[in-house]
Amino acid sequence: ADMDGGPLRLSLGTSMFMVDGSTNRVSAWETDVALKVQGFHFVAEYLADTAEPLNQPETDDGVPVELSRLSVVAEMGYMILPSRLGFTVRGEWIDDNVEVEDAGDSLVVAGGLQYYWHRHHLKAQLDYTHREELHGLATDNNSLIFQLQFAL
Repeated sequence: ADMDGGPLRLSLGTSMFMVDGSTNRVSAWETDVALKVQGFHFVAEYLADTAEPLNQPETDDGVPVELSRLSVVAEMGYMILPSRLGFTVRGEWIDDNVEVEDAGDSLVVAGGLQYYWHRHHLKAQLDYTHREELHGLATDNNSLIFQLQFAL
């Protein structure tokens, strides 16, 4: 959150992760952008990874041996009362296997209120999350969560 409604701040980032292990090879990368200005914040991130076994198992049932996943996440919020009360809205698109359209493909929409007693050290949050499976059976897995957070 942009607690004090400061001037424009922009952050761009990217990272890469590679593991050439004894049983499989994993590669992943992400890129992100963050913007804060006058009490408003926006954050977006794209993540993707691929895992494949080093020794191809013998499968004749069509089970994929390589797995590629991706996710896109975006969040925005605004401080209604500077340094005290803010709200946030977040969206996530998740594809847990890009080769298969299944219940692992989902859309998550969340939103909530945050009350800050002492900056990011002591705050209360009330968040609602709705998860929608894009294929297969829908699951009733919405949540309403209240939490207190303390950090040093």
